[in-house]
Amino acid sequence: MYKRVTTKPIRRKTFVCTIVITISVFAEALGFGMVMPLLSSIIDESASSSDGNGFFDSFKIFTTIELSILILTLFTVKMLFGVAKNFLMYDVEWRVRAHWIATIFELNLFKEYIEFEREKPGVIYNNLINETLKAASFYRQCMEYFAQILQVVALSFVLLLANAKVAILALLLAAILLVIVKYTITSKGKKLGTNRQQIEESISHDVNEMVHGMKTVRFFVLESV
Repeated sequence: MYKRVTTKPIRRKTFVCTIVITISVFAEALGFGMVMPLLSSIIDESASSSDGNGFFDSFKIFTTIELSILILTLFTVKMLFGVAKNFLMYDVEWRVRAHWIATIFELNLFKEYIEFEREKPGVIYNNLINETLKAASFYRQCMEYFAQILQVVALSFVLLLANAKVAILALLLAAILLVIVKYTITSKGKKLGTNRQQIEESISHDVNEMVHGMKTVRFFVLESV
């Protein structure tokens, strides 16, 4: 199904965007994880907490300046990859929309004339302009949702390295929230999306007929009647 609605260049760009998202998210998570060793170094607690066995305790061997440079480097990498991520996501979005517009136009162009006449012009216009825009935006939003989910995973991984018990509890709470979202918001969203599409098709058709009617009336100079 995914291959039918996309092209190879779109899939390649989506794959590259996924890699960029992954690097950006994990760089940010590691940067946040190193804040605690930095604070510990600043307040001179490294001597009193040297018996810790956490993963980030090993970074206490670095000086404050070295930790600061390391954190700054990670957040700089996150920023650069974040800019690249946004560029790729919007590039993919508009490429997807252009591909779907061309596909829908071609389907209507080679459709049987009788079937084409049965379609309302407003519905065809709505499917070409509005629905492709919303569908392409949803494609981009799926990548953004993936980035947010990956960010939760990355932060949980960092938390797992620092404190396994707290990380497990956080993952359980996140799983419960995902189940709630799936069985409440997602199901209602599908129904609302279907209703929205039907209403917008009807509105687009009425507006299209209204504009053509206005042209006819003005052509015959009947606007004053």
